[in-house]
This record gives sequence, structure tokens and C-alpha cells, in this order.
Amino acid sequence: MWVMTGLVSLAWGSGLTLVAVVFSQRVPTLAQIGQIALPLLLTALIIGIVFHVVYTAVERLASDTSLRRQAEALGQQELPELTARRKGKLLLLEVGARLTSANQKWQEINPDEDDGIDMQVEFTNDDGNGTGRYLYLQLKAGPSHLRRRKDGREIFTIKKPRWIHTWTQQPGPVMLVIGREAATDRKAHWANSLGQRRADDFRQARADASSRFDSDLIQQPDLFADHSKSRAFPDVRWMEISSVLQRELAAGRSPEQIRQIEFVGESLDMASVLQWRRKILAAAEAAP
Repeated sequence: MWVMTGLVSLAWGSGLTLVAVVFSQRVPTLAQIGQIALPLLLTALIIGIVFHVVYTAVERLASDTSLRRQAEALGQQELPELTARRKGKLLLLEVGARLTSANQKWQEINPDEDDGIDMQVEFTNDDGNGTGRYLYLQLKAGPSHLRRRKDGREIFTIKKPRWIHTWTQQPGPVMLVIGREAATDRKAHWANSLGQRRADDFRQARADASSRFDSDLIQQPDLFADHSKSRAFPDVRWMEISSVLQRELAAGRSPEQIRQIEFVGESLDMASVLQWRRKILAAAEAAP
């Protein structure tokens, strides 16, 4: 490499010398050519040496595996956040589609104002108009939010104590929604289990229908069809958590002491949404 640097510097210096002789407009003697060439050759050699040293240093840094790993890590620091944000948006759209299929109104909470509540659901009356009765949803995308114990119970960790204050101070029930993504090697499992579950939900919805509104909806079995193969989140479950946390607080525990709850969720589908609608509207009618 050093030989190559010397040859390139010599060629560069000779070229500069030739240019200088041509533009001198006279025929110089050998001594004059030497006076012109020497500083040009030295300058070219110095520049070549500096370039060679810098190039070698950069090459060594690039070949350092630890530095390369650090550079790759820095380049990928943004990816987890973007991926999580995208997953959250996909789950919100999936939940919104399920609520819309049950003819219920919903709106996303501004992400800048999100502090434990991602979505607000307003139940509608038999005419499809809003009733002013709400559910409040906290969405969590991906299986990492649940930890399964040896006894099979699923545990949700509450990372921020202030969430407990938010969840227990809403004017309506707060639901924790967990969406599990479809894994390639588990598609058949999701399709089979969800198909059976939705068939059971459909039969239960028919049996429980007690109003014209519910009866009209459940006459549409295509809404209960299994679309898991086309969904990013084929398995979405929810659980009411505000009353659970209120009992913990009433027992004398502080928000800082309540670090986890057992997640016992049910499928978030039309049957479940309509069951919650009946429950909330019936409680509102019974209230003095």
C-alpha cells in the first residue's frame, strides 16, 4: 500500500511539473526543471502520505467488530419505536372495525393526550344514535404485554402508577385490550380456534338477544365469519379493569403497590360488545 502511495504521488508530482514547464513558455534547463519538480514532488508525496494515513485509520475503524455493532445499533435505535407505533395503530383500526360492525361509535384519543386511555366507545340506542354512555379502552399490541405463569394464569404488568389513577377516575368502565399478532406458523391454530369461538359467540348472541337492535344485527352471520387470515391481530381480548383496581385501592393499597393484575380476558367481538352495551344501558335505565 505504501509503494502504491509513492507511485501515485510520483505520477501526480510529475504531471504537475509537466504542466508547470508547458506554461513557462520557454525551454528550461535541467537545473530549472529540477527546481520546479522538487517542491511539486514533495508536496504530492506529503499529500499522498496524509491520504494514506487517514484511509488506513478509517479502514481499521470500519473493520473493528465492536464499533461496527455499535454503529448498527445506533442505526436501528428508531426501529423499535416506529414498529411499536405502527402496531398500536393497526390494533386501534382492528378494534375500531369490530366496534363499527356492532354499530357502536368510537373515537381515538389524541396520541399527544394519551395517558392510559387510547379509545373512547359510545354505545348507541336502537336507532343508532349516541346515548352518552361510554367505555374507555387502553390498547396494548403484541404478546409481550402478558406474562404467563406456570399455572397458566396471564399477568399484565402496570408500568406506570399514574395509569391506575387514570383508569379508576373515568366516568365509565375501563377495558384493557390485548391484541396478539398472527404468527406465520400459528395461522392454522388461530383460524381454527377463532372460527370455533366466533361460532359459539354467534349462537350465544342469538340466544341472548332481547331487543330489536340486537336481533337485527345477529341476523348477519357474515359479521361473525372468521377473517383471521387477513388480520394483523386475529386474536383481540379485553377485560374490565377499573373495578378490579378500585377494589385494590379500597383495600388500602397505593397505586405504587399495585404493580400487576391477572388478565382474564374474553374475545372482543360483536357478541361481547353487545353484551357490554346491554349491561351499561340497563344500568343507566335502572339508575334513579
